[in-house]
Amino acid sequence: MGGENYLYTEAELVNKWAAGTAVNFGVAGGAVYQGLIKGKGIVWDFKNKEFNIFKSCKDYNEFIEPKLENAVQQCEKHQPDMLQVREAISIIK
Repeated sequence: MGGENYLYTEAELVNKWAAGTAVNFGVAGGAVYQGLIKGKGIVWDFKNKEFNIFKSCKDYNEFIEPKLENAVQQCEKHQPDMLQVREAISIIK
């Protein structure tokens, strides 16, 4: 999703250290490994020439609060609600 201010996409990212540790624990580790892969929101900020990666709900809130305060999430889970993230980005893009 792109606009005049931001380019937004999502990607499955994984913590390499945690994944390496999980793989060493056999079948149980494989289940843990699959749980480590999460879709993350990634924003390219044209003006500031920087990426913002929403690794957690807190990261998303820190990005969105100064731009669209009513889009801040309550963070009931570690990850932000991606449907709400997409709606907010479509407003500020």
